[in-house]
Amino acid sequence: LAADGLDLATLFLPVDPEEAEQRKQEVKEKAQEAADRIKEAETVWVTNLGTLKVDGNTFRFTDRTLNPPQTVSLTEGEFTLKNLILGEEATFTWEGKAQIQEQGALTHSGEGQLAPLSVTAKAALAGLPLAPLSPWLEREAPLKVASGQLDLDLQSAVKGDGPDITVNGSASMAGFNLLEGGRPLIKVNRVQVSKLSLDTAAQRVRVGEIGLTGMDMLHQVDAQGRDASTRIEAAMPSGSGSSSASSSSSSQPWQVTVDRVRLIGSQVRHEDLSLSPNFRIGLYQLAGTVSNLDTRPGSTARLDLSAQVDRYAPFSIKGRLSPEPLSTDMVVSLNNYEMTSLTPYTGLYLGYKVEKGQLGVDTEVTVEKNHLNSVSDILADQFYLGEKVPSDEAVRAPVKLGLSVLRSRSGEITLPVKMSGDLDDPSFSVSGMILKVLTNIVVKAATAPFSVLAGLAGGENLETIVFDPGTAEVGPQTSSSLQALAKVLTEKPHLHIGLVGTVSAEDRTALADQAIGDDVAGDDWPGIDAAVLEKKWRRKLIRRYESDYDRDVETLVSAPLPEDDDERDSVLARSAWDAMVTAEAPSVDKAQLVELARLRSENAKATLVQQFQIEQSRVYLKESKVDGAVTGLTLTLEK
Repeated sequence: LAADGLDLATLFLPVDPEEAEQRKQEVKEKAQEAADRIKEAETVWVTNLGTLKVDGNTFRFTDRTLNPPQTVSLTEGEFTLKNLILGEEATFTWEGKAQIQEQGALTHSGEGQLAPLSVTAKAALAGLPLAPLSPWLEREAPLKVASGQLDLDLQSAVKGDGPDITVNGSASMAGFNLLEGGRPLIKVNRVQVSKLSLDTAAQRVRVGEIGLTGMDMLHQVDAQGRDASTRIEAAMPSGSGSSSASSSSSSQPWQVTVDRVRLIGSQVRHEDLSLSPNFRIGLYQLAGTVSNLDTRPGSTARLDLSAQVDRYAPFSIKGRLSPEPLSTDMVVSLNNYEMTSLTPYTGLYLGYKVEKGQLGVDTEVTVEKNHLNSVSDILADQFYLGEKVPSDEAVRAPVKLGLSVLRSRSGEITLPVKMSGDLDDPSFSVSGMILKVLTNIVVKAATAPFSVLAGLAGGENLETIVFDPGTAEVGPQTSSSLQALAKVLTEKPHLHIGLVGTVSAEDRTALADQAIGDDVAGDDWPGIDAAVLEKKWRRKLIRRYESDYDRDVETLVSAPLPEDDDERDSVLARSAWDAMVTAEAPSVDKAQLVELARLRSENAKATLVQQFQIEQSRVYLKESKVDGAVTGLTLTLEK
């Protein structure tokens, strides 16, 4: 084989170039003379070859388009051909054998006729070494067959002018090892292909079963973030595959069917060397079947696979898959996966190593019309983050606190996660979406913990606990809120809270109300609503306003006053009261406000500890706040 094609005639030429050229010219002239004589005679020639037998022959094929050139040899060849007749119908037979690359044992036999063309044949190949054939693969892609032996047992038939070819048989391969750029890619102890059939007229290939025993597949992302497919595509010669792609698009596609793929004792591993530390995960003891693989549109394959992630965590995937149009319905399950292996990802996105934890996932995945929907129940048992690590991509949130919020009394974090996306969208990534959803949940728990905890409190907002204005007494409403908080703390025994006593403008108004009432009536003060109904209190309120503010109380009322004296005095007393409270609320003593806030937090802690049995060490009293937005308490989660 040379760059300008294959020339078998050169096998019979003299070694000397000048003699070879002379012989070629002589053969050409004699061939032309014979053709002219046949044409002039207008006769039909019949050529009969009774027996042709060749023993001990050697054939070497050298491909000089490769650098360096590669040779495939057939040695110890034996070939017997009988009853070959050209010019009339007759059945010929043949049989033969040879050694390929001195290891592969080839035997073949058959019979047929040339006109009309009809040939049947049998061929068996045992122990063909695949490594010597690797250079042809390496020319097209950065792949190398490091080892492997091929066995074939085939029966074939060739008929018609097409011709139409059918092939049936079986094949097996042992010790196969394929490298990608010098890296391990696929190793298989044994591949067994049974019930193989090919029909060129129907453009159909069918395989009864492909058995893979001891397969070891490694998917590696290199330090630059490139996976195997990206590296292979980048290293292939420009234009590779273009001709095949164009021809396939212009012709009818072949139908390929595999009834069943069976996996036994196999493993699929993934390595990401772009992360620091490197991430590694693997499916070991992989076994199961993939049934009804078919290229016809609308066909549905079924998966039933089981494995152990990293040799210990049970994993299974079951369901159906239709490639065109893409449609899936699968259930994926993983239990007790050690989360310390996820440190490369938690370090990158959360900023911490994993101290300990086990992961369980149950997921239902459906894809219809290229739209993915999944519903997952994620369980992280005893999941704790450890040492902090530097990362520019880590979220800026107290994630450890967020995990504490999510963690149950038994140390479990359960997350129901729903996800959907358009697979046609180039920006959509399943793995990226999962990380985003989980990160968002942790960040929300860290930055808005009480909204997450509200579910345990019957939907009640636990970020604030309200007291009645102007008082530190734990009333019914406050007690109910503290009870809800105690329930959360009981369910989350690892949480610690801070109580910040706060007072608001409502408290200033209430304290001014109390001070004016004490000044007017002391302990007998009945409250403003009752006071405006009694004449003595009305008059005292009016006199106090006019005395303290040196102003006629009637100037407070712009609307016409009632003619009835009692009603008139009630309106004036109420107006005086409102004016005095409004005027005196801003000047309520700050020390009184601070004391009110302090008493609120103290009384709340006492209630939690004494009435609801919360450990006192889990409740912190924090500095009080005056003139806040909350009339009562503001809660914080302590790290």
